[in-house]
Amino acid sequence: MLLTLFALLAGPVHAQDFFVEVGPVVELPTGGNWVRALPDEGGWMLGLATGVGYGLLPLKPTGDGPSDWTVEEAERNWQVQQDDLADHNLKRCPDGTWLHVATGQTTSTDDSAWWFRHDKRWNLIASGVVELDNAQRHHSDPSVMCSALGEGVLFGPRASDSGDAVFFEIGASGDAVVGPTVSKEPVPTGGALFTDVFTNEIHRLGVDGPAGNLVHVVYDQDWNELDRWMENPLPEPYFVYWPQGHMQLGDYWILGILGNTDRNGGGNDRRPFLVVYDRDWNAVAIEEVNAPGAGRPWIARRGSLLLMTFDNGLTPTLVGFELNLAAFGVDGADPDTGVNPEAFTGNPNGDSESGDSGTAAEDDKDGCGCASGGGGGLLAMLVGAIGAVRRRQSGHPE
Repeated sequence: MLLTLFALLAGPVHAQDFFVEVGPVVELPTGGNWVRALPDEGGWMLGLATGVGYGLLPLKPTGDGPSDWTVEEAERNWQVQQDDLADHNLKRCPDGTWLHVATGQTTSTDDSAWWFRHDKRWNLIASGVVELDNAQRHHSDPSVMCSALGEGVLFGPRASDSGDAVFFEIGASGDAVVGPTVSKEPVPTGGALFTDVFTNEIHRLGVDGPAGNLVHVVYDQDWNELDRWMENPLPEPYFVYWPQGHMQLGDYWILGILGNTDRNGGGNDRRPFLVVYDRDWNAVAIEEVNAPGAGRPWIARRGSLLLMTFDNGLTPTLVGFELNLAAFGVDGADPDTGVNPEAFTGNPNGDSESGDSGTAAEDDKDGCGCASGGGGGLLAMLVGAIGAVRRRQSGHPE
């Protein structure tokens, strides 16, 4: 009855409306973690970390399917070689450069962080310190933002400590500068920080525990909190875990996250999910990826191809999604998160039935800025979202 009511009120929404094809889970023949598929001017690169730094390998097509990709270890090019690094995150910036934040150890575990900036061709053009030798700050799994509203990284105090989270502002050179402070919760570790390029709002994602509800906080461009709510879009018995992958695409948002059956974040029964939200943050479709044990999810897009990457131990893994761009209200040249919205040719407000027109610059074809599966079994699920129940109006979803 609920699905019938939803169809009468809003019309049916199906995962296949958004996804033309979902490829199998593919383990890549190399080793590393913090796996990132990174679109650039020439195609796709694969970023991944090892104990001696962070490197890139060209992703090479092996067929016509969305998951038909491989790498050759001999082609690894080290972007950063520093053996005290542990965790990484990369974001594409509006000018086409890439902001890379890495955390690690100076005196004790997780007490330091550094930043690196790469140009469009992945040349290292600048670097500096974010913070050194501060054991009171939790630096791991950095939440990085690079947009017109700010370039930097959000770190909070350790879970057992009081205090606020701090956004460290990163410039073109020199060390990072302590910037705005916001509430500690949700802890930035393993979360996400990004900008709505159409409203000039900052969005922060986290979890209300090691695993649990997705916590969503919205700030204005001066970091004043505007809204906050919690939800769990995943089917039972999964709790949200590691909500790191994100993308703004036309009329919708896409999140690449993990679901974990253990509320404490432990165990090995966690797997990736791709969740599509409308502009009011109602979940409208979910795609479950059959890859138990996955970690560190990420998503990126080039044209109609979205690649989701993650790792399982030290096995880099990906799954490709061929998108129905018309369902998202965009064409292949439209930008993703962090890109100047003036290049957008579609209709972000959803108040027109007309299709897309026009083109954008070649650079705007890049995706958002910036592991083990035993087969390609994926489950497409319809997520009912009646606007009166979940829609943001003057506050959070009811």
